[in-house]
Amino acid sequence: DEVHATIAKASHNEFFYQFVDAIRRSSYEQHIFDEAYADGPETFQDASNCHHDILRAIREHNPLGAYLAMYHHIEHTEYGRVPT
Repeated sequence: DEVHATIAKASHNEFFYQFVDAIRRSSYEQHIFDEAYADGPETFQDASNCHHDILRAIREHNPLGAYLAMYHHIEHTEYGRVPT
């Protein structure tokens, strides 16, 4: 899942990148997020919107916006599901 690696790299924080990479590998190996794609296009679109919000804030050099977008994504994601 390259979007998570891209977001982590864009943060220019090596610790954060390594942390996200470890979670990505573990999640992939355990198939934690597989159900997100089985729930239909709305779930995928919701997650995609969260990712875009995070990337937009990073691009705009808006740390508070990035933090809030990431917080929203994490808080509203349960085993890969983002509620609508």
